Amino acid sequence: VGAVKADTLLVRTAASFVKNSVLSVAATTSPDAIDRAADALSTASRPRIRVELPMTASIMEYTLHIKQPKMCDYVKKMVEKAKAVCDDVEFTAVDATRAEEAFLKEAVRSAVEAGATRVTLCDDAAILLPDDFAAFVVRVTEGVDVPVGVKCNNKNGVATAAAILAVKNGASCVKTSI
Repeated sequence: VGAVKADTLLVRTAASFVKNSVLSVAATTSPDAIDRAADALSTASRPRIRVELPMTASIMEYTLHIKQPKMCDYVKKMVEKAKAVCDDVEFTAVDATRAEEAFLKEAVRSAVEAGATRVTLCDDAAILLPDDFAAFVVRVTEGVDVPVGVKCNNKNGVATAAAILAVKNGASCVKTSI
C-alpha cells in the first residue's frame, strides 16, 4: 500500500511539470490497477492509461488464471474500464511475439473495439529477427485503425534494427533500449 501511495505521489508530481507531453501509467492485470492509474493521473493534462496484459498462454494462466478463450473478453473488460476513466488508452500486448498469432490478432481487435486509442506489440523475449518482427507487426495489425507501437528487447542486439524496420512498415511509436 505504501508503494502505491508513493507511486501516485510521484506521478502527480510529474504531472505538475509535464504539460505538453502525454503522461502514461501502466495498469497491469486487474481492474483495481486501472483505478490506481486513473487516480495517479488525475492531475495530468494529457493522461494515458496503458492496459498491459500477457498474451502467451502460460503467463495468462499463471498470472491471471485465465485461459486463452476467455482472455479476449478480459482484454475488452479492462480496456472498457480504462476508457471509462481516461480518453487515451493504450493496449500493450506483453510477450506478443510468443503468442499464437490468430489469438493475438483477436485480442488486438477486441482492445480496439473496446476503445483502445493505440496498440503496442512487445517482443519481450527478442525472439524475432528484424525482418520477421516487421512482418509480424504488419500481419497482426492489418486493418487496425489506431496508431501501432512496438517494444523491442535488445537481448540479441537487434532491437534498433527491429524498431527501424517496424517504423518503416507502419509503426508510429518505439519503446526500446539500445
